Amino acid sequence: MNQSVLKMLLTGIVLLAVFPAHSSDFIVDGIWYDVVSEEHNKVAVTSVERHGMRYVIPEDVNYDGNGYKVVAIGKLAECNVDTLIMANSIVSIAEEAFKDSEIKRVVFSDQVKVIWGNTFSGCTSLQSVDLPDGLVFIEGNNAFADCTSLRSVTLSIGLVGDGIFEGCTSLRSVKFRASSNGSGVNSKKRSLNRIADDMF
Repeated sequence: MNQSVLKMLLTGIVLLAVFPAHSSDFIVDGIWYDVVSEEHNKVAVTSVERHGMRYVIPEDVNYDGNGYKVVAIGKLAECNVDTLIMANSIVSIAEEAFKDSEIKRVVFSDQVKVIWGNTFSGCTSLQSVDLPDGLVFIEGNNAFADCTSLRSVTLSIGLVGDGIFEGCTSLRSVKFRASSNGSGVNSKKRSLNRIADDMF
């Protein structure tokens, strides 16, 4: 798929997650959801009010007799768990979704294709990031900026925004792996040194 077309599609998904078209918010098991597609019964997570070490976001959720597919994480009003594990139904994460939260670890859905600007900026407790192999690009700037406890990152070589790890003063390891989705071909046009310069 043409990257510009893919970007437009992903942008649409994220906008729905951040600006839901309906006011039918509901909470199930400590998680708030917004309906982003009433026709197709799709929802985005907008707040995680669970407390504890670990929580798995479900792929499907039932409310008031209706079943919904969890497809996105919007800008979270709250996130109180140490580790958040995403269901593989989640395809997008909104800009500033986890900004300034106390999250320590995130296990990404394999279906996440894009991470936007400031998604994890200011997450001073975040310690390690293993980005999904299916990730096409880190689109916005400062995606992980000022994550001062972040020590290691693993990612596929693809399109990256500027300064995604700016201010990550504890970062000691950035590992690249070949991507199975073809985004790694970008490395033929840009050297690892250039990519590293852009990241910091």
